[in-house]
Amino acid sequence: MPDPLLSQAIQEAYAACPADVVILHTLEIWHPTFLDGEGNPAPIRVVRDHADLTARLEAAAPRHGGQRVIGVNIAHTLGVFAFLGCRRGVQRGW
Repeated sequence: MPDPLLSQAIQEAYAACPADVVILHTLEIWHPTFLDGEGNPAPIRVVRDHADLTARLEAAAPRHGGQRVIGVNIAHTLGVFAFLGCRRGVQRGW
């Protein structure tokens, strides 16, 4: 079911981005069975693009705030991508 507040926030963010700025959509999925090589919980991060994305998480992110992370490219529309934001020279994400 669509979230009207999220939809409004996305519309405002799109409207605020200059026309020459690329908007990238990302998705971060956490699940208890997703583990890194050392057995620690780890997410799957993807970016809707043709190249991987290295981006810094927001400082207030609930996990790994302020860290640089990699999103694997997926050139497909899943229909549930979260809004990444706009970038001009600096990549932002998650």
